Amino acid sequence: MRTLKNILTLMLKEFRSVLTDPVLMVLIGISSTATIYQMAQVGADLKNATVGIIDQDRSVLSMRIRDAVQHPFFQTGRGRAARGFGRIDG
Repeated sequence: MRTLKNILTLMLKEFRSVLTDPVLMVLIGISSTATIYQMAQVGADLKNATVGIIDQDRSVLSMRIRDAVQHPFFQTGRGRAARGFGRIDG
């Protein structure tokens, strides 16, 4: 219980020191505003992402996941994986 009281006391001391420092408050305000503005400008949509699927168990669920990927953006076995490089045999 003593440790929890020490932690609470230190937290309150730090909050008081932050709230009484005007320069630090301005910096916190600017940085948080800039972060919010930046996140608002970034779109949440994912476009033209490369998807690779390694289906080692060939289960129904993995087939459903593979079929759920949009086909115009899905390319089958090309490159290193199709030639057997980096293959992991279980």
